[in-house]
Amino acid sequence: MQSGKCEVPSGVGSAKWEVRSVTLPSVPTGRSVFAVIAGYLVFGLSAVLLFQIAGVDPQADTRLGFKIFSVAYGVVFALGAGWLAARLAPGRPLFHAAIVSAIIAVAAAGSLVGASGAKWSQLSALLLMTPAALLGGRLAAR
Repeated sequence: MQSGKCEVPSGVGSAKWEVRSVTLPSVPTGRSVFAVIAGYLVFGLSAVLLFQIAGVDPQADTRLGFKIFSVAYGVVFALGAGWLAARLAPGRPLFHAAIVSAIIAVAAAGSLVGASGAKWSQLSALLLMTPAALLGGRLAAR
């Protein structure tokens, strides 16, 4: 930190001023973008695979056993998505996991608003999988 003295003309006195460096928000690097995309793909592709393999529409009502399994499966993959984004991030691992978590939340909210039918998968993504992605980032940042 540098400091200096500024002379004020006309005998009014003097004022002291300091020059401090300001850190501007950095532009995302390619590695940051890759970390977020890779993290989200872990979650998104796992969900697509589960519903495709099971032959279940995520917006349709289904058996309770499948709901429980798919929610647990989604939580595990959301945790992995946040963990991966945090591990791949060049810095601020929890921030990158939070971005993945936010993408999950926005996608689930958009699907919840725009879709008709059962809402169990979207609600579970908002209430359980979004926080799980944050927890994954927290675990990776330790």
